[in-house]
Parts: sequence; C-alpha cells; structure tokens
Amino acid sequence: APHRGQWMKIENAASSVIALKQAEDSDATVVRAIELEGKQDELIVDGARVAIKPYGIVTARLAGESIRECDGLER
Repeated sequence: APHRGQWMKIENAASSVIALKQAEDSDATVVRAIELEGKQDELIVDGARVAIKPYGIVTARLAGESIRECDGLER
C-alpha cells in the first residue's frame, strides 16, 4: 500500500532529507539525508531506523515496510 500522511521523519531538527527518488533497479524508494550540526541522528520511516552520523550523509532504500542503508549506487 502507498505511504500516506507523515511516514518519514528526522529525529533532530539539524538534519534534512536532500533527495527522494525511485530506485533505478526496482520499485524501492531511495532517500538521502544529511546531518548539519555534528549530532548523531536517525532517519525514521514507519518505525524503521537508519543512523545518520554527525556531519554525515546517509543513503537508504525503502522497500515495503523496511529501510536499510545503502551506498551511493543504491546497492
């Protein structure tokens, strides 16, 4: 089922989602987030979590109800 309402959030206001797109090889959604103030953070999608390191950029794949960190080539 498609996501509705607020289904993605960042725990800390110092982080931002900078990209959201469909994966090149599937129907998964690729999310990229950046942390800007040197604080550990988390990207949360439907209760699943991916850590964002201080001053870090994280790329994650959202497929169904799960999210996992991936590299910049979406692997």
